[in-house]
Amino acid sequence: MWRKRTDTPAPRYSVDTEAVEAVFKQAAADNREQLTTGESLQVLTAYGIRVCRDGEAKDADEAVALADKIGYPVVMKLNSKKISHKTDIGGVRVGIKDAAQLRTEFADLVTKLTEKGLMDGFEGVIIQEMVKSDREMVCGCAKDPQYGQMMMFGLGGVFVEVMKDVTFRLAPLTVEDASDMIHSVKKVEETLLRLSQLVEDFAFIDELDINPLMISDKDGEPIAVDGRIKFNATEALVALSIA
Repeated sequence: MWRKRTDTPAPRYSVDTEAVEAVFKQAAADNREQLTTGESLQVLTAYGIRVCRDGEAKDADEAVALADKIGYPVVMKLNSKKISHKTDIGGVRVGIKDAAQLRTEFADLVTKLTEKGLMDGFEGVIIQEMVKSDREMVCGCAKDPQYGQMMMFGLGGVFVEVMKDVTFRLAPLTVEDASDMIHSVKKVEETLLRLSQLVEDFAFIDELDINPLMISDKDGEPIAVDGRIKFNATEALVALSIA
């Protein structure tokens, strides 16, 4: 499973490395080693990975304005510099149908965070479109102490922990690696190759996952619904100061 094949090199995509550098520089300057959900999605977008239509809101009024623009139903997600696993503390609210419900959910989220002493690092919320899909995948990378960056792909959503149906390949991926991992689902193949380029370009990324990566029922397009990125701040500051 860990053997590195030497097949067709992956294409180099046109990406916005400057935008990604700016995100990591700010996070490292804040003495953080984890990006917020909003920052993670910015990084994915800069590398040409489609994310669901969304926006960040600091308060309920901004959240409602965004939802009105995106269109109901929407999803509301906690955006925090301190909390990465949002579902553990009720930080993900789905199927919000109107402004009244959105205001109620926002107030409830803030109340629960306050009660648990988790308001430190609170950046507000992310409002996202509801993506219709019966197929949830997970993809990303993790840095292995012996082998380096390992790309990962498999079943996502609630199934990632239950089924543990995932596969790994060494980064950078070849075209054949990506094809093998996703069994020739071409649009997902490009997503994996773009992620591989991202972790090759920014080697200080320690962990990255998109979970879920929804395969749209409408057009088969893979859409990143959530993202989480951890990185080595010391390595980032050295690398980015030279860049």
